[in-house]
Amino acid sequence: MQITITDLCKYEGVSRGTFYAHFGNIGQVVDELFSDALCDIKNMALLSENASNSNSKKGLCWVLRKNPKYQPLFFSEALFLQAVKHTVAALRQDFLDLMSGKTELDEASLTDLLTVQIMGCLGMCRKHLGESDEEWCRFQSCFALFLKAGYQGIIQK
Repeated sequence: MQITITDLCKYEGVSRGTFYAHFGNIGQVVDELFSDALCDIKNMALLSENASNSNSKKGLCWVLRKNPKYQPLFFSEALFLQAVKHTVAALRQDFLDLMSGKTELDEASLTDLLTVQIMGCLGMCRKHLGESDEEWCRFQSCFALFLKAGYQGIIQK
């Protein structure tokens, strides 16, 4: 699907001049959409991490599955690499802080691992999006075990 500046202006009822007063191009709009979405997503994930009920603790995959408004942005084939790039940028420092002192890997290697994890998360979320909650939980458990085993291999005891 191709979105043009004219399409956006018509949809929002603004002139092209108004658009260009705020954005230079479509890429800037997409960047701002990712920035806003990831801020919301991080807040939702943080709220679920702080929940007292362990069943309430959810991650990125769950947040994206349960919030359809983010799905076109994160699951679009055309925006996949941008979704990965923006998500890694948003989560990188938290991930590095979490992993610091637990492994001898440098920041670049840890960032690469986070990138692979995010690519897998977004790809598998998109693939399993239409499945029932029960099927989703099976997939999610399998993915979580896979990640846990991999990280256990690099974490120093």
